[in-house]
Amino acid sequence: MNIDLLPFGEAVQQFNFLVAAGLFVFYLFVEMLDSSLTFSLTQHKSIRSALVTFILYTTLAVEVAAIVSNYLYVLPVALGAALGSFIVVEHEKKKRPIK
Repeated sequence: MNIDLLPFGEAVQQFNFLVAAGLFVFYLFVEMLDSSLTFSLTQHKSIRSALVTFILYTTLAVEVAAIVSNYLYVLPVALGAALGSFIVVEHEKKKRPIK
């Protein structure tokens, strides 16, 4: 398989901040779903787990398409996902503190 990456200068020129912001927000919510999936699994909530898994795997196509179009979109995706995970864990810590 041969994958040709855009030259860095061309990737920067084609980088769209509106798309990047949309991916950031989108993946903030995707990671919130992914993190909630972990809690659903540990709480044996099978229907919720199945629904969230379906949504997550469907959204992976959006991520792949965005990153294939321009590898610089990895940054807003990763930052949004990190923030989403942080938000969910902080919420769970307040909801169910570890004793």
